[in-house]
Amino acid sequence: MNRRIRVKRKFVLFVLLFIVLSVIAVIVFDAKMKPVVCSVALQQAECRVIEVVNQTAIDVLGDIGEITDSAEEVNSRSDGTLTAVSTNTFTANRIKNELILRTQNQLKNICTQRIDVPVTSIFGIDIMGSAVPSIPVYISMSAAVSGDFEEEFESAGINQTVHKLSVRLITDITVLLPSGTAQGQTETSVLIGETVIVGNTPSGLLYQHSIDNQ
Repeated sequence: MNRRIRVKRKFVLFVLLFIVLSVIAVIVFDAKMKPVVCSVALQQAECRVIEVVNQTAIDVLGDIGEITDSAEEVNSRSDGTLTAVSTNTFTANRIKNELILRTQNQLKNICTQRIDVPVTSIFGIDIMGSAVPSIPVYISMSAAVSGDFEEEFESAGINQTVHKLSVRLITDITVLLPSGTAQGQTETSVLIGETVIVGNTPSGLLYQHSIDNQ
């Protein structure tokens, strides 16, 4: 009788020990997995957003490309001397708003997606490939798009300068995970206007060469 009681006690202790160790293992695994999943999910979400922004920009400029030529206005004197390069506010804002609106609508179509987290990455081992087992995780994503203008002047040779007008699209991303949330941001510049500014060509070039006496 006593032997039977001792066996039961050992069995109960074994079950309790197994449950405790299992809970500890789950807690440790979750603590290691959570930051990895957040990092992988955010990285994949940012890559997907950039793809959508770039494709949307191509579509928008393809549809309304004829008006991008009027995004910049060049003012010059009667002799052809350039006096100023100004932005056509109405046209530029129309392009910017179209880019923001279409990008925002396209991003709604990727609100939910599946990502695969390699098991090796959870333990800090950087091994990729189809043979590496992965853990599927379904995430939800929301994004808010805003934009502003960028101007840039670049030298393009002797007495030539290129003026570039771009729309910088800023996308704030929020990724919803079973274990929490992750936030990120992407920036993409879309060129909507480019003007080559030509100045007076010099009659000659002077090269100065110095010789150091030893």
